[in-house]
Amino acid sequence: MDGLAMQDMSHLEDLDLLDGPSLEDELSGTAAAEGSLAGTEEESADAPAVDSAQSTPPADEDSVPRQTYRERVQVYEAALNIDPIDRKVIEKLSFAGIPDAPGLRGRYWKILLHYLPRKHEYWEEELAKNRKTYRDWIQELILDPHEKYTSRNEGAEDVSSFDHPLSMSDDSVWKQYFADREMMEEIDKDVRRTFPHLHFFNKDGEVGSTRHHESLRRILFIYAKLNPGICYVQGMNELLGPIYYSIALDPTLDADAAEADGFHCFKNLMAEVRDNFCKTLDHSELGITANMRILNQLVKRMDKALWQHLEEQSLNPQFYSFRWITLLLSQEFDLPEVLRLWDCLLADPSRFEFFRFCCVAMLQCVRDRLMANDFATNLKLLQSYPPEIELTTILRVANDLRERYREEEAAKKEAAKPPPPQPAPAEAERTGFFSFFTSSPAGSDAPRAAAMLRPTSSEYGG
Repeated sequence: MDGLAMQDMSHLEDLDLLDGPSLEDELSGTAAAEGSLAGTEEESADAPAVDSAQSTPPADEDSVPRQTYRERVQVYEAALNIDPIDRKVIEKLSFAGIPDAPGLRGRYWKILLHYLPRKHEYWEEELAKNRKTYRDWIQELILDPHEKYTSRNEGAEDVSSFDHPLSMSDDSVWKQYFADREMMEEIDKDVRRTFPHLHFFNKDGEVGSTRHHESLRRILFIYAKLNPGICYVQGMNELLGPIYYSIALDPTLDADAAEADGFHCFKNLMAEVRDNFCKTLDHSELGITANMRILNQLVKRMDKALWQHLEEQSLNPQFYSFRWITLLLSQEFDLPEVLRLWDCLLADPSRFEFFRFCCVAMLQCVRDRLMANDFATNLKLLQSYPPEIELTTILRVANDLRERYREEEAAKKEAAKPPPPQPAPAEAERTGFFSFFTSSPAGSDAPRAAAMLRPTSSEYGG
């Protein structure tokens, strides 16, 4: 580790972020400086979190270490300068909420999504290689028959002898070109609905006209071409949006580099969640149906009364959790909250365990209403989650639920352990095999047998 990295590590230790609070304590420690998570009283392990959690008073401010925004940024920057990168530190800091410094979240997410290697010496080489690969894919996969055949025939006008726009041949470039155009139009419709209210994507006031929308379209198209088994599925744009936004805000990157990095990070995320978009896996143990079933079982375990109520109303999990799971809650909150939520989700080494607890916490935070309302009202409530429920509350309830779950699991494992072996009593030792030689009744062969066992002097060389 070089001198700069040693200084950075020392700086982190001085601010009590390595050996100080635990990962869960960061919710009320590091993140508190920016106000990204407000402290609340610790929930009871048995009592479910309900709507009243919104009015829970904050924790004692004197017990929470406070940092200025600049100090927090210094800590997060210092963690990036450690060589090799300590992934546990990156996960811990990300879980606490990454400050909104330009480009900082994008660099953290690149590490969490396994785009950047741990050793700094490989960064430049890996980035250059991956960016070139993306440029090559653009040149290869975005077809333009006009350019191809003009080059092939050195300006000749008649190309109908080997291919033409009406050709139905499987190897026809024109046929593939028209199929690609249809897919690009489908992608374009969804891209125009990606954060249409944000100035970042619509600087000139016309939806879908900025270079950022063009980058989103290309990324989704290239991914679809490279993955024909899934192709493009509506909703992928919602997963790409937060990733591209975080990376494109980095002032050190030009537009092409930001687009290439956004593609590779999106590709890596899709490698973890692609089964949710694959129709052939819908009813397998890997698809979206299985993930909804797992979530439903977790709801049952953490709050059986609420689960029973929803079951009696026939409010099936797919009515609300399908979108929650496939889009990682990216449509349930505004973008700033989605970024903060994904800081936690991507920092979870057991991806996506904490995400499931966030989904259960969302139900817990509206528990009073769910228990009191009818089916139609509850369905509307969960399909359009109330904005007054703060994300900070959801994260804290989710963290409490996860801790409770882990404690219960640990108790189960402890109870399942076999009892330790008991030492044999002294009487049992005395009455064992050798009792034949020591306690046989008179007149038996015991003395003769005992004599047979006594060694002679010749046996010890005597």
